[in-house]
Amino acid sequence: MSHAFHVDHLFGDASEKPLDRVVPNGGYARILRTIGIVGDSLSAGEYETKNAQGESEYTDIYENSWASYLANVSGIKIKNFSRGGMTAREYLDSWAEKNNFWQAGSDCLAFIVALGVNDLFFRGVPIDHADDSQADYSSSFKEQFCEILQRYRAISPKAKFFLMTMPKGQLLSEWNLLADQHRQLMYEIAAQTSDCYVIDLRAYAPELTTDAREKLYLNGHLSPIGYVWLSDMVGSYLDYLIRQHYADFVQIGFPY
Repeated sequence: MSHAFHVDHLFGDASEKPLDRVVPNGGYARILRTIGIVGDSLSAGEYETKNAQGESEYTDIYENSWASYLANVSGIKIKNFSRGGMTAREYLDSWAEKNNFWQAGSDCLAFIVALGVNDLFFRGVPIDHADDSQADYSSSFKEQFCEILQRYRAISPKAKFFLMTMPKGQLLSEWNLLADQHRQLMYEIAAQTSDCYVIDLRAYAPELTTDAREKLYLNGHLSPIGYVWLSDMVGSYLDYLIRQHYADFVQIGFPY
């Protein structure tokens, strides 16, 4: 007996959670066609190795990043604007300008923005000064992050933005608190920004336990297997968001 092809099944329902359905080829994310990635080491495919003295050495290998793996299986054109150790402040002050990332050639149908680890954990940048009228807003992570979105919105007015949260893992207690605050901020920014969505790895990705790190990590960063794993999660999450908000994407086929 043949089974009917139900369109409703393709789009899921309200009970479906992100990453309930894993798609190895990006699924409906393929309609985005060009995606710009703004991130740090996790997006740049950084590998951490040890030298003869046991000291860590870091190398960005973009062709082995999760973004490149997603491009390979989906056919999406990826423009990777990331770099290991990147902060929102450095991106605004020098990195984007130096590499011509504010130019028309950086236009995309979508942008995935994954920043915050280096800013909040290692540089001590305050996450938000919204409650302090005397604060220097330019030093706030929220202000810096939103300025990046605005700069790319000026280049690609119709682009969709996807903001990534940090997955759960074995972090210091104060880092976990900052990661939770970062997650809340991503939802706040998405709610205040048109065509903006959250890839919430903190809530829906598997926790990076000791066993998971043994299988997916090379020292303190992901291994090649780990980057493929993350690629499948990001592609599947994009697919989920597009299916859940299908009305937002019906005109995505038109030029920028």
